[in-house]
Amino acid sequence: MVMNTKERRGMVGWILSLVMLFTLRYGVAGEEGVAVSMEVSNPTPYQGEGVVVEINLSQVDHDKVMLFTLHPPQNQHYALYQVAFQKRERYHDIKHYYRYLIYPKVDGPLSLSFMLTQSITDDDKVAYAISGDRDNVKGLIKEDVEIALKPIELQVKALPQGTDLVGNYQLYYRLDKNRTKAYEPVNLEVEIQGEGEMEAFEFIPLSENYHRFSSPPKVERSHSTQGTQSRIHWSYAFSAKENFELPEVTLQAFDPKQKRHYTLHFPAQRINVDPVDQATLVDSKEYPQSSSTLWDEAWWGWLFSYGMAFLAGYMTPRGFWRRWLVRSARLEDPLEQEVRKAKTHRDLLKILLRANRKEDHRAVEALESVIYQANTLPLDQIKGMIKHASENRDT
Repeated sequence: MVMNTKERRGMVGWILSLVMLFTLRYGVAGEEGVAVSMEVSNPTPYQGEGVVVEINLSQVDHDKVMLFTLHPPQNQHYALYQVAFQKRERYHDIKHYYRYLIYPKVDGPLSLSFMLTQSITDDDKVAYAISGDRDNVKGLIKEDVEIALKPIELQVKALPQGTDLVGNYQLYYRLDKNRTKAYEPVNLEVEIQGEGEMEAFEFIPLSENYHRFSSPPKVERSHSTQGTQSRIHWSYAFSAKENFELPEVTLQAFDPKQKRHYTLHFPAQRINVDPVDQATLVDSKEYPQSSSTLWDEAWWGWLFSYGMAFLAGYMTPRGFWRRWLVRSARLEDPLEQEVRKAKTHRDLLKILLRANRKEDHRAVEALESVIYQANTLPLDQIKGMIKHASENRDT
């Protein structure tokens, strides 16, 4: 099969795309026939401050066919993200542009060493590789050279003593109420967001003065050529039998761009708790009954169920009646009645937080997403999740 020049160049581009990925090099023009330029936004950053590294790669030996694969360094002392990549794939004239975002985690000297795999071949070997058709591609004969690139050297400065966060952030919070009934929860939403690299941490500590219900904080980070935008969101519920106080939280923050020290402040919150009649509690140690009439309804239902179970025990096989009794008792569970009667997502969330059952964690997350994140999920569907979790627990 004879190919003209245009067809051959088209096949060259196709075969090269199958061979390997294209990446970068750091250094200056050298024996490898590659010119590299690099810019570092700040060689002396603070610990936790973002550093931008830009690298340009150009092929200068146009007689050869070159391919490149870069292996970015990985180390526990920093976080590295590639946030941009552009390329020009001209035959015999390849150009690449890379942009990295680096966050040092320790102070002191820091060295980042990239490894480059350079693949070199020529026109004759490429012509041989494409001499077959698309269903019979021959292997490209090439020489792979491993190159240790000149390290990127940073001198990382220590943070001011007592710094909790590095970056430019704002703190928001919302407490749904400052007065509640004994054992009935109050809900607190806390969020920190802004520019910088944040890791998850706990915001409100545990205490003997209240019960704290929470899920792991939700962390979102978005890396771009402009830096990193971070967001941490906490959802808490607190309950107690008497007045209590949520502690003040003060975070010391440092903005390295503006060399600015500032604080994020959550003021102490006094929660007044109204006592309840102990006779109305399902569990006098933990949670109150939401309706005083619920106990009466449940008591008559249980009395009837167990009375019928006792009388029918002489007429029905024991194993069959045991299964019926468990199912009947479950159907009359006061918690299930509360769930069934709940009219809003918020009412249902309060019921589940009081019950504090592990099997309801998915339903709690679904309710929080509806209430606090404006997601759409029918109330009946969430009740179905709770029913399914209860059935799996009893089987």
